[in-house]
Amino acid sequence: MKIDPFDEAVYRRKLALNYLNRANNAFKNKDLPGCILFSQLTVENATKLAPEYGRAAYGEPEKRLTPEDIHVLKDAEKALEEAKKSIRVMEEFLNHWEIK
Repeated sequence: MKIDPFDEAVYRRKLALNYLNRANNAFKNKDLPGCILFSQLTVENATKLAPEYGRAAYGEPEKRLTPEDIHVLKDAEKALEEAKKSIRVMEEFLNHWEIK
């Protein structure tokens, strides 16, 4: 099966925007791990990066720390800002190539 790169870009944009919406909602509801998780998924789909996903989703099981034990407000704020930044960069790229 051959994947059309333009269709893939449109699909990734849709995923990223949906995850950003979920990240914003999680932040508003003070669900800091959820905010970080959905922010990371935003970034992952906009830029293919995922360094904090495991900790936001699972915590640190070997230390018996849940995601809520690990993350603080500044982590969520930073993750959300990075998610928004990744959307801006992605949109600039897609606009450059006139992908709607």
